[in-house]
This record gives sequence, C-alpha cells and structure tokens, in this order.
Amino acid sequence: MFSLTPVDPLSRRGDPPPPPPNATAATCAPTVEGTYALPPTPLHALNPWLSTDPAAVAWAAASAANPADCHPGGDIFVPCYATPAVGSGLARLGRRSFVGLTDRGPNQDCEDLADADPVRHAAAAGKDGKGFYLPAFSPALVYFKLTSGGRLKLTKSVPLVGTAGERISGLPNGDRDDTPYGANCAGEPLATDVGGIDPEDVAPIPGTNLLVVVEEYSPSVMVVHGRTGVVHARYVPAPIAPLLAGAPYPVIGSLPAVFADRRKNRGFESLAVAPSGAHLFAVLQSPLGDKKADGLKKTSVVRGLKMRIEVTSRDEVALVYDSQFALEASSPAAWTAAAKQPVKPTKIKLSAAVAVTDDAFVLLERAPSQVLLYRVDVGAATTNLDATTYADNTGLEAATGGTQRVSAFGVAAAEKRLLWNSAAVPGWTGVAQQEGLAMDADGSLLMVSDNDFGIEDGATIVTRLGLGRSLSGCDVCPADAPTVAVGNVTPRACTAGEVEVECPNGVKKNGRCRKHKPKKDKKSKKDKKGKKEGGKTEEEDDE
Repeated sequence: MFSLTPVDPLSRRGDPPPPPPNATAATCAPTVEGTYALPPTPLHALNPWLSTDPAAVAWAAASAANPADCHPGGDIFVPCYATPAVGSGLARLGRRSFVGLTDRGPNQDCEDLADADPVRHAAAAGKDGKGFYLPAFSPALVYFKLTSGGRLKLTKSVPLVGTAGERISGLPNGDRDDTPYGANCAGEPLATDVGGIDPEDVAPIPGTNLLVVVEEYSPSVMVVHGRTGVVHARYVPAPIAPLLAGAPYPVIGSLPAVFADRRKNRGFESLAVAPSGAHLFAVLQSPLGDKKADGLKKTSVVRGLKMRIEVTSRDEVALVYDSQFALEASSPAAWTAAAKQPVKPTKIKLSAAVAVTDDAFVLLERAPSQVLLYRVDVGAATTNLDATTYADNTGLEAATGGTQRVSAFGVAAAEKRLLWNSAAVPGWTGVAQQEGLAMDADGSLLMVSDNDFGIEDGATIVTRLGLGRSLSGCDVCPADAPTVAVGNVTPRACTAGEVEVECPNGVKKNGRCRKHKPKKDKKSKKDKKGKKEGGKTEEEDDE
C-alpha cells in the first residue's frame, strides 16, 4: 500500500532503528558534505499538459534558441524552460527518497524587470506586480531520489488538483496579492483565481497517505493527498474564507484573523510535523503588518501557530487550531556575509523547518549570501499569544520595533539555539535562497535551493550539511559568540536532559553518528538471475 510515512526501510527487516536525531559529538567544524543537482528537465515533466500548451511550446523553443537568457549569463530575470524549481519545500520519505515542492510557477517581479533592462522590458515599466510566464502551470509535489553520483533523480510529479480533479493554478487569489500579468509583465492584468496557491513547505503526516503543505497567499495550511494531489482542505484566517468562495476544494476559516495581516509574498513558509503525528507548527516568513509602518519595518518578531492533527484513517485527517506563538528572527547584525551592510530587516526571511522532537524543530533563516540554522523549542514556557492582548493585533511587533526583545513585554518567545552558520563554513559557495529542509536517517540535515525556475540560479541543488555539533543546540562553539550575541537566541544554559546523547554505533571523524549497518541479506536465486540478465536490484536502482 502506498504510504508517505517517513520510515527507514532498513528497519523493516528487524534491524535496530537509526540513532536518535540529536546524537553526535561536537567538533565545532561545520561543513558541506555533498551536493546533488537536478539535471536539465523540461517543465512538462512536472505538468504533462504543457507539452501541448502553445505558450509553453513557444517558451521551450525560445529557451533552446537563446541559452544566454538562462542563468548564469544574460538577463537573470528570464526563467528557463529546462530548469524547473522543485525546492520550495523538502521532506524525507524513506531511504534516499524525498518529496520536493514547486511554488506558484515561473514568475518575475515587474519592478526588477524594468530596472534591469528598461528597453527590453519596457512593458513592465510602472507596474507593481508579477509576470506569470505560464498561467497554465499547476504547483506540484515532486518525488525524487538522491544518487551516489550527485544527481537529484526525478521519479514522479503529482500536480495539485481540486476535489473533482480540477487543475489548481498558482495565480493570486485577489487584490490582497500582487497583480498578475503575463510573461515579462506585458499586457493587461490577468484574472485572479480564488483557488490559486503558492506552496512553500511540505511534510508527511505519519501513518497516512497525506501531506501537509503551507502556502503564502492567504496564508494557508493545507492537507493534500500524496498520491493524487487532491487538496482535502485549505485552512485560512477566518476573514479570508469568504473571499475564497468558489475554490475547487473545502476552505475552512479556523485560523486567527491576525494572520490575514501577512505581508505580500510573506505568508507561511516553514512547516514542521511532530514525529508522533500529534500536531504541526507553521511559521510565517516575515513579521506581520505593513513593512513601511513605524515600529513594524524593523521588528524581528515573527509569528507561528500550532495545529492538532486528528487522524480518522490513512486518507482522512482534520487539522484543529491550537495556539499561536512568537519567534524572534536574528537581528541585522547577525548577517555578516552580505556585500551591502547593514542588512535591511525586510531582507531577513524564515524559510524552512523540520521537526526534531514533538516540540522542537530546526528553523532555517536566510538573508543575502548567508544561511543560519537554529533549533527552536516551543515548550510549556512559550507564551500562547491567544492569552494576551496581542492575540488579534500587531501591537507586540510594533512595540519591540527591532530594538527590544518580547520578554520586555511579558512574552516568552520560542527558544532558539544556533546550530549552523554558512559564514563559518570554509569555502561556502551555496546560494542563499535555501527554502527546504529535511533530516536524514542518521540525523544529518539537507537543504534544497529554490532556483526560481532559472532566475535565481541554474539548477535545483540539495546540500548535505555537517553541523559539527548535536541537534540539541547545547554545544558551545567559540565561533558562535558574535552570532549568538545578535541572533536573539535563548540565553539560559541547557539542562542535563537536553545535552547530547552518546552515539550507539560510534562517531565518524566529522562528528556525526555512524549509522547502523545491517548484515547483508543472502542473494536469492531470483536476485542472482536478475543480476546475470542485466537487471538491477532495488538498492542498485537507487543509485
């Protein structure tokens, strides 16, 4: 039976489970241990109907005829047909198997186009919106494997659809979003779509065939079937639900109204589903409210929420809103790698998450040229904002103003501890636009880049990281001091129960735990025959 439960297949043969995800020995030497790239892949591999779509066919021909338009080189604001973006989210499903996520599809910022080449992109002049290269594109779940040869091997794409199988677009829902135009922002505005979504992170619900997907427009938390792509439900802020009447799937307005005050293109971006499957955490990309308003333009307060997961069957789940909490993003002084200093607060983004325990997750923060990873704990001490005067307004964000911690106003934010800083990694050349995060069986972390369909970078790349410390965040490394001082981290010391655990199978030179290596099964006669005839075993096919 099809299942998305993230279980390591090795354990199915009765072998001991992998070591705890926070098990490692601290070396304080963060590294990049490997990369995997998606080779050139036509966009119709994600949306099959694009192979006959006139606009897609024309674009494919133009991309092939003018390779200089494809990044790197030429006009970096023109996307490429053969460099799909599948890294808006990332989740591990099993041995070397992952699911990625596209966002709303290839799009451009009209102001960027006009600034980059006023002659070539004269049609974009004076327009405040987005150019959608392919309005017929549907956001999709993208399944793939990581091979020993450094490739990201696409195995299946599942476009998202409505209850009756209707295609779902990536177009904005209404006038709360950017105005949509066609390719290169030419012509008159396109019609908006109440059913359109802009997916940004994904995680499986253990023991089911279902996934949770978060998106930016409403912002929303959605339940999606992993095999069919059917959107079972879209949970949105209460005042947004009536605006989405007519969407091709159920819309449930059960989230707090204050989340409707998200900034454009800065909705839910990070998602962590508890390993037990009991609940999830969804976190906004940026603070709430007008980014130009006094107090709000420099605030570091970002909100998240918790929802309970109620499983009825492998194909039926309900999400129930539980509470909201505050996070504090790193201050501008933490971002030392950017060429232009100081980094503007609006350039700091919270872009991905992955669960470590039921009440803790790794959070990916990014700014130009740099990535920071933190362990975040949402425990009993974390203030439930629903029980405060800030439940339905942005008063907390405005009060802090980027100069004060929320603790000054009687609020306990979720705890943060530094895990990884790309600026401390020798030779780090990875792109800063990392938007997906997953944990492998041995507790190592993998990031995936969002190449914006060739606008941001040439290919989708998965990067395997060596933290040089445990996921407990309790290790103290000398190089951390400058970042810790300005990263809005937790000042208290770890308790005995929070410190790293011993690695049951020993420690590698890089500080990570060794994985359990089961004894090789004896080959059956059938396996030997298949090998002799040129066939591949399941393990070899993964390569």
